[in-house]
Amino acid sequence: MKRIRVKVKTLIIVLVSVVMIFGLILPQVMFKISGYISDKDREKAIKFYNVYLNTLSFGKKDEALYNMATLMAPCIDTYNIFMGMRGGEGYNITKDRVEEVIGYYENILDKYGKSKYYAKSYNNLLDIYTGLGDIDSAYELMDWGKKSSNEKIRYISDLFRAFYYFVDKEYDKSLSIVDYYIDKGEEDSKLYVLKGHIYFAKEEYDKAKELYKLVDDMPYIYEEDNILFGNLKKLYRSRWIDEFSKYKGEHKIRGKVVIDGKGIPFAQIYVKDISKSGIYGSAGNEFVAITDSNGEFETVGFKEGEYEIGIGISQPLVYDMVYMEQNIRRLDVYEDTEYDFNFTSPMEMISPKGQFVLKDKEITLKWEKIEGVEYYRVQAVSFEDSKESSVTFAIPDKYGEYDIVENQATLNLDVLKLSSRAMSYSGEEMIASPQNILGTFYPQSSVPIVISAYDKDGNLINSTLPIKSFYDDITVIKVNDRELTKGENLILHKKYEEAVKYYEELLKEDTNNKEALMYLSRMYVEGWKKGTKDLAKGAEYSFRLYELTEEKDILGRLLFSFDRDEMEKHLEIFEKVFEIIPDEELNNDLLWEKGRYYATKDDFNRSREYYERAETDYIDLDVIYIDLYNREFDRALNKLKDNKLNLWSMNKRNLITGIEGLKGIDENSKEWIEFSEFLYKSIKRKDEEDDFNKIYKNITNPFIKIILKEIGIYYRWLL
Repeated sequence: MKRIRVKVKTLIIVLVSVVMIFGLILPQVMFKISGYISDKDREKAIKFYNVYLNTLSFGKKDEALYNMATLMAPCIDTYNIFMGMRGGEGYNITKDRVEEVIGYYENILDKYGKSKYYAKSYNNLLDIYTGLGDIDSAYELMDWGKKSSNEKIRYISDLFRAFYYFVDKEYDKSLSIVDYYIDKGEEDSKLYVLKGHIYFAKEEYDKAKELYKLVDDMPYIYEEDNILFGNLKKLYRSRWIDEFSKYKGEHKIRGKVVIDGKGIPFAQIYVKDISKSGIYGSAGNEFVAITDSNGEFETVGFKEGEYEIGIGISQPLVYDMVYMEQNIRRLDVYEDTEYDFNFTSPMEMISPKGQFVLKDKEITLKWEKIEGVEYYRVQAVSFEDSKESSVTFAIPDKYGEYDIVENQATLNLDVLKLSSRAMSYSGEEMIASPQNILGTFYPQSSVPIVISAYDKDGNLINSTLPIKSFYDDITVIKVNDRELTKGENLILHKKYEEAVKYYEELLKEDTNNKEALMYLSRMYVEGWKKGTKDLAKGAEYSFRLYELTEEKDILGRLLFSFDRDEMEKHLEIFEKVFEIIPDEELNNDLLWEKGRYYATKDDFNRSREYYERAETDYIDLDVIYIDLYNREFDRALNKLKDNKLNLWSMNKRNLITGIEGLKGIDENSKEWIEFSEFLYKSIKRKDEEDDFNKIYKNITNPFIKIILKEIGIYYRWLL
């Protein structure tokens, strides 16, 4: 074998070259790439910074640590919850990622005292502790900073301490710190924002506005000025405070924000006028209170009115929690009021866990038993075509029950395939989603399953689904009882006309083919696009299918698809359904439909009888309309005083005042007759916005006016 001799000098040159490449050149390339792609691909930039930090690089490690930390957690954003809507702002960051970022900032504070990122890291670390509500760590860091020889560090420490005094209502201590630095000539917008917040909390709104206006006029630098403390951001409150001042009053809202029994500080509380704004988005909110160190809050004073209350709470704290949502959609403020926000760890799905392949017709679900539960609901999640939107809805057990008493339920595919779900359409032609026709549990589908627990008042007290979750982490039923048929494949690919033709031909060969009857009934009852709805054909196929299965949901789905005008033209279909199914066998949906049937026939007393038998929330307004139309005012008042009644966006107190006043109105008076005619149209669901506007303008009686105002708010005719 030939020996290869390498000179020592050559070897040294090679080794030096390797060190140069891997110790100097390659790390610098990684650093440059990270900075270049950070705006385009955040996660990839983080990986490149990680590579850089794990090489034999010299210099810029402080910058790499800081840049990686800010990429991983630019800020602690809020998850905002209102009575009617919820949603997150900005970045969804997990607790594990936040812990990593804390480590990077601590590394900078420990090793890079002369770095230009030293003070910034200190500030950002306090922001994180504040965002997480970690008061002990924050105070420890503030105490450390107070003793620092670095003037900037001492200033940041004092600034955060002033904020903490503010949230704990120690306003004099907070102002003492803020004014000290303002008097020294410190030109930091945070000082003026915080001072404005203090005067706002003290309800000295003119002073607060003056300070907010000063901030608006200061030069704006996004990185430095956008984040104030934790998840609190600088917004243009000088403009907002003018609008808010219309609602100032004496009544305060107090409460607590709790996660698994522990009070959470620094959560922002929002309050909005429901009569003016109607339905709200979940972003761009201005706080009216911030929870203190114990998680308690007290808003500034509000005048009497109907409001929606909301919360902005740090996403890392609640993304894996369940919000215990109360079964109310408005807050009637006419005295000091209490309202709490409670979060809890999700209940456990015992079996099955993860994906379960269902090869048979039935599956039994078991879950953790929850204390104080009145009933559970099994819910399915159905994804629309884009997979970006979904619909969550309750599904029945094998016996057709939706409210489950025990902590287990058996589902049957045949029952599920016949049950209804929310309808969705897209485009100008109103093309139906395939799930409208196939149902959610069609062959080869994957359906996430959620269990929710409710108390006797319908409040959500727990769920297997946290606020934010990947559906891979929850139970998913993979339906694998059989392959899709030819007709189902046509529907799945939206070839609806071909599917109709296929199934109609199939019925010529087999008149009792359940699959053909089921899908044809759905396609004609709902319509697969604009102009294809055919209720007569849909009814024919529905009745034929019911004769074979005796499933009431088939007829309930049929009747539910009729609007009032269609009902008047097809009353014989309703009559046939109610001949087939006796009163004692009517479920809630069919009881409600029978109430609609009698209302269409002007038999309002019979209509009310069936409405009252149906155990649902959404029919109560019809019952009250009928009581008012019949001048049975005490009956309407008793209904309103029932704690189980929920009118969502209507103020019970105002309705009671208005109805009490109706007792003194002559039934032959012009205004009563006009109001009675409007009630008649409302009961028959023929009231329009123009009808409302006309009567609301004409009526002068204050009691009728009160009731009309609530109706206008309910239908969003008054904003």
